[in-house]
Amino acid sequence: DGSTIHTTTKASFFEIYNERVYDLLSDGALDEALPVREDSSNRVYVEGLTEMTVSNTSDAMEVLRCGIDNRRVAATKMNHVSSRSHAVFALAVK
Repeated sequence: DGSTIHTTTKASFFEIYNERVYDLLSDGALDEALPVREDSSNRVYVEGLTEMTVSNTSDAMEVLRCGIDNRRVAATKMNHVSSRSHAVFALAVK
């Protein structure tokens, strides 16, 4: 039928550390916790979370690497780069 589908893909990356959410993609990311909210459709989202438009897998991998560099890590007896947080990398396609 010849129709074209146009999509936009956005990446976000946050960590949950000590029960608080931090944006791993913003400047000063680990300075201020972001609030978790629920919209009128009962969907949960992180208010103020950075979303970066990505066009291909290379762009998405660069965003992922940037966020990984901002994660909180510290040495433990078992692992010299242990993280005490959970990280969520999300791709939204619209």
